Amino acid sequence: MDPLPGELRTDIVQAIRLGSREALIAFARGLQTALPINARFMPEPGPVPGYVDPVIMSSGSFISGSTIDLSCDAPLRAPWDVYLQGGIVAEHTALGAILAADAVYSGTSSPMKP
Repeated sequence: MDPLPGELRTDIVQAIRLGSREALIAFARGLQTALPINARFMPEPGPVPGYVDPVIMSSGSFISGSTIDLSCDAPLRAPWDVYLQGGIVAEHTALGAILAADAVYSGTSSPMKP
């Protein structure tokens, strides 16, 4: 994790090392289920101009261009780091983190589906 818990923060981005492609995709999909727009969709990795590797993104607000809202993105490559950012309301941010962690822990692509 970067920054580590208790360290000085200078940005709203938290890097989280997930260790595998499957965990990274599950995290992004789990987070998406908590977002206010397009929560029913599952993010898929894809090409993004300027990136060598496919990228997966979760956001409920990219439609309006805001990235201060809760979102994440990650290139699909080792060491499998996801970049979690934003979150305006503490409760919503906590819910998103719980759903993302649950998806990684349970190994499901979506915590809303068995």
